[in-house]
Amino acid sequence: MAQAARAFSLFKKSGHKPDAEERELIEALMHTREQLHFARIYFDNVAEPELVDESVYELNALQARHSYLLRRLKEKETAQASQV
Repeated sequence: MAQAARAFSLFKKSGHKPDAEERELIEALMHTREQLHFARIYFDNVAEPELVDESVYELNALQARHSYLLRRLKEKETAQASQV
């Protein structure tokens, strides 16, 4: 959640109010971070080899989504900064 909070604070510092798409990206980022938290807990608690594999795939997918959302937010921020 710290990164999502940072994203909000970046908008506050710049005086830019996030539009609907940016708010949606930030909410998706926060939700993904929460899912990552629970996926890590699940990974720490599974013992069956198939479930370990499943949890690794889930973690990798969530980390990829997290990276994508952060990249999109940074791109929007860069685009906003260049327009000013």
